[in-house]
Amino acid sequence: MLAEAEALLFSDAWSERSLAQTLASPFTAAFVAVCDGAAVGYLLASLLAPEGELLRIGVYPTHRKRGIGGRLTEAFLSEAAARGCDTLFLEVRADNAQAISLYRRFGFSEYGLRKRYYHDPVADALLMHRDGFKE
Repeated sequence: MLAEAEALLFSDAWSERSLAQTLASPFTAAFVAVCDGAAVGYLLASLLAPEGELLRIGVYPTHRKRGIGGRLTEAFLSEAAARGCDTLFLEVRADNAQAISLYRRFGFSEYGLRKRYYHDPVADALLMHRDGFKE
């Protein structure tokens, strides 16, 4: 399911091998959103206290604007707190206003920029963090 979702949702989709390696790590937290018995979104994170990183989040286009990304983010924040992470990081395409708005709503702020980080299409990566994390 994840490899197919990656191919649908991202121009820089992770390979099945990369996904399998990520999921095999004891520090990975994976969340899947289900609607009517079908997976409609997912979030992958690396949580190694005291830090955590949101690695991937994707929601199928047919299920966007229904709060699924927010609920996945809430699950990530809850699990991060449970695992003792007090600083969280992520990177996002600087031109992805919808995602940036979601992350700001959950207390993330910008701290840097990686120029021309993404390819196909080329875009900068906005670096965001949430310090002093308390759920």
